[in-house]
Amino acid sequence: MSIPQDYVSVDLETTGLNPKIDKIIEIGMVIVRDGQVEQEYSTLVNPYQQLRPETVELTGIRDEMLTDAPGISRVIEKCLELCGDLPLLGHKILFDYSFLKKAAVNEGMEFEKQGIDTLKLCRKFMPGAEKKKLSILAGVLDSSLCCSQTSDRRPWRSGNRSWQPRMNFIRGWQRFMERQQKKISFLNR
Repeated sequence: MSIPQDYVSVDLETTGLNPKIDKIIEIGMVIVRDGQVEQEYSTLVNPYQQLRPETVELTGIRDEMLTDAPGISRVIEKCLELCGDLPLLGHKILFDYSFLKKAAVNEGMEFEKQGIDTLKLCRKFMPGAEKKKLSILAGVLDSSLCCSQTSDRRPWRSGNRSWQPRMNFIRGWQRFMERQQKKISFLNR
């Protein structure tokens, strides 16, 4: 088992759960190389439709925040360029991947990626953790990285460049996996 040191951490907000009919309304990405943050990217995305009340409640994104945002056709190419040949890392990564793939295909682009699902990994390596939200897991993985909950549930939102909960999780996850790899190496002797 090797620990990837190069990946793109991805988090999307969407108008719903179905990539065939729902739209991306926010993209957040952190590019990590050699275990270090190389670049951050975030943008709101105009879905060119009114948001349902449950979407606003869940995401905190309101219609007026999206009015001047670019449509997905203007941002998907940059997202794909940022991803390059790196695997995607995220909580329930298939959800994010399916929306990015649909957006790419709709623009005539290919998008095939390997994924690292942190939720699946947490279930495997941390079965006793009751809640598996990123903000809670960062503290479980490394108590020195505890995340404070803010009024904005997505503090990496465009215009607010603090990626602290996501970065705490990434750093905590890297330390946790390093400890797991050391245990595996010891057992394989």
